[in-house]
Amino acid sequence: EGTPERGVGAERLCTLYDGNRISERVIESVDERNLVVDIYDTTMPLKSARGRFDLEKTSDGGTLVRITFEYVVKYGVLGKVMDALIIKRSLKKSFDNMLAALDEHLATGVHIQKGWQPTAAAA
Repeated sequence: EGTPERGVGAERLCTLYDGNRISERVIESVDERNLVVDIYDTTMPLKSARGRFDLEKTSDGGTLVRITFEYVVKYGVLGKVMDALIIKRSLKKSFDNMLAALDEHLATGVHIQKGWQPTAAAA
């Protein structure tokens, strides 16, 4: 009973540092090279959302992470205005910070805490 811990069908509830919550389910996973998650419930003003994470080895031994995020906002025309003015920019900043935090964690092993801000070099 329940969901698997990893791979297709795995689910998790994330409480974000800004107080929002998202419930997501892995709907595609290929050999630890890509992962697609469906956000099926959230406190954010999103009707639906899907995120794709692609990992690619680089020639210097590192890993390039690409994120593709597709979403539909709630609230009709008002939601589209909110998207143009706030949501799109906020999501970009969140994903940029997430990648910078991942980079710092992988480089240092330090757990990223609430309130963490990327350094100028990482941003």
